[in-house]
Amino acid sequence: MIFIGLAGSTMARRDNMGLAIVEAGMRMAGGPRRLVRHGICSPEPTDVRDEITRARRTRELAQDMRGTKFSGAVFTHVLTEEEARAIRDMGGEIWHVEGMPSDRVVIRRLDQMVTDTEGGSRHYLDATEALSEMVLQAAAKRPTGVA
Repeated sequence: MIFIGLAGSTMARRDNMGLAIVEAGMRMAGGPRRLVRHGICSPEPTDVRDEITRARRTRELAQDMRGTKFSGAVFTHVLTEEEARAIRDMGGEIWHVEGMPSDRVVIRRLDQMVTDTEGGSRHYLDATEALSEMVLQAAAKRPTGVA
């Protein structure tokens, strides 16, 4: 199951990016055709309790998806490091959307830098490029069954 969390930029750009990822998955041959977007908008993190609540909701949403026909989820509003950790702990990735970086979610070396601009922009990948890279990396990690 694929889990992607979007951090940084603005709510509108993260929403656009989430939609672009879902659409890219539907178009991609052999790709994750059934991704769902989740956006946890409340509570706005003002203290540690809110951060823990948001991370718990992220984990619960991901667990609820297990056993469904969905290929994974795109969490469009990752606002805290706790949420990012929850997604990473489930084997997911954090993608940072072009614009102002998050002041709470740390950019790690293997995180994707993405843009909602079709065709990408400078060092930012568009949804299709980033999702393709993620699918290829996952396929490379799977055992081939060759003895």
